[in-house]
Amino acid sequence: MFLQRIITTDETWLHNYDPETKEQSAVWKRSGSPPPMKARVTKSGGKTMFIMFADIRGMILMHAVPKGATVNAGYYSKVIEIKGFVYFLSILF
Repeated sequence: MFLQRIITTDETWLHNYDPETKEQSAVWKRSGSPPPMKARVTKSGGKTMFIMFADIRGMILMHAVPKGATVNAGYYSKVIEIKGFVYFLSILF
């Protein structure tokens, strides 16, 4: 079937968070004193780009792009050759 041969790809940034638990954010205060100011949640851990490949059955491959790498057609080809070559051949033929 033709649709079984289609592979789609997408890239996205995933942010690393370091959330604070309720116990970690607890502070002592006197009765009647105003509540403490809460800092805004920040993306403290950085971010990582991921490339995902999927077909009609679902996710095939998820690849973390190294920091500083340029993602273009050549990079996609290299990822397919290294990580997904056997799988891609098995569904194409």
